[in-house]
Amino acid sequence: MRPHPLTVTTPDARWPAERKALVVLLSVSSFSSAMGAAVPMSPAAPVRLNMVLAVLGALLAIGATVRPHRAWSYAGVTAMIVGLGLLTASTATPAGTAALGMSFTWAAAFSAFFLPRVVARCYGVAAVLAFGAGLLSNPFYGAAHVWFLTSLTAVVAVEAVAALVSRLDHAAVTDPLTGLLNRNGLQREAHAALAAAGRSGSPLSVAVVDLDGFKAVNDQHGHDAGDRVLAELAASWRKEVRAGDIVARLGGDEFVLVLPDTSRADAEDLLTRLAAVSATPWSSGVVTSRPGNELRDLLVGADRELYAAKARRPRQVVLPEQRVPDVQTVRTPT
Repeated sequence: MRPHPLTVTTPDARWPAERKALVVLLSVSSFSSAMGAAVPMSPAAPVRLNMVLAVLGALLAIGATVRPHRAWSYAGVTAMIVGLGLLTASTATPAGTAALGMSFTWAAAFSAFFLPRVVARCYGVAAVLAFGAGLLSNPFYGAAHVWFLTSLTAVVAVEAVAALVSRLDHAAVTDPLTGLLNRNGLQREAHAALAAAGRSGSPLSVAVVDLDGFKAVNDQHGHDAGDRVLAELAASWRKEVRAGDIVARLGGDEFVLVLPDTSRADAEDLLTRLAAVSATPWSSGVVTSRPGNELRDLLVGADRELYAAKARRPRQVVLPEQRVPDVQTVRTPT
């Protein structure tokens, strides 16, 4: 039996990049406000406000470090936008106001990179409005021009960064050949499915599928032929499974199906249907989760069933024409 080096980690099991970036952002903001209080740019500079914001930024950074939680990101970005708006209304010099405008884009870019896109867009709008309100209280020649450029930068930052993050996230969890989930995607989606099954008490089954005679296809016809076999198989399966079912390619010719709200009997029925639409023969093993099971446990159990099934069936030699379907490309779903 092959070991599955696949572990499921909860979102708080390690220090996420989001919180590291948040601490840096809040620390830099706190330091900037502290410098504004210690070395004011003019006698009319808002020294007290800078002192308050410096302390607030430091407290938020400490809180995010000591007690990691997603709420600190929302609190930190909100505090930054409100604080920058107040500073904009109180700043006495155009240069200081323009510098504050750049700081709004920090908050917008952070929210676009780490927070849901709809939330990031809301923060982008809030930054534009806060900067505009501050400029209304502290107008100067060219203020409208500065507001327009800052607003445009914030909007572009939110949309560009959010689109990039979405694309990178999709690539990180998707197998480029088949369009199915890869190992990382399986880990993330199966963890959520197992948690939901544990809360509801509904059955969840896991199947491991391994193609029969796949090595011979690569050896005799080349890896391009093998790739077409895998792509065709994934395309045929995608039409049969439910929207909530999880199908992943772990690598090579090994696939995993995580089937929420599915008993063992129902899972075996699904595998029978998948076999009927598959041009390639394969073997499978199925297990149903029990309370306390983790994905690793289920994969090991299904793998054991798979190899027991392979041992019971005669060795097959798969004909090349059965293994090389006429499929040129399979587009990765967006």
